[in-house]
Amino acid sequence: SKIRAVKKGNGSIMQGIQYLNQFDIIVHPDCIHTKSEMESYVYKLDKATGEYLNQPLDANNHLMDCLRYAVRDFSTKKPKFFSKSAFGL
Repeated sequence: SKIRAVKKGNGSIMQGIQYLNQFDIIVHPDCIHTKSEMESYVYKLDKATGEYLNQPLDANNHLMDCLRYAVRDFSTKKPKFFSKSAFGL
């Protein structure tokens, strides 16, 4: 089976976010839920100081979690390069 459990470790969420931040992510206009979730992705707010913390809020983030999981192996292994013809280009 190609389905594997995701290894979640301390700091893995931030590591995944930092990896994704390297890219311009293009969302098809028909993917309204993905667009909405990306636009509402926020970090936790320290109520005492009013400052945002370097920790994402664990709400409305299911699609973003999937995206992080999907690219996890690419962020931890040597990149594998493909020719354009592999994608029909």
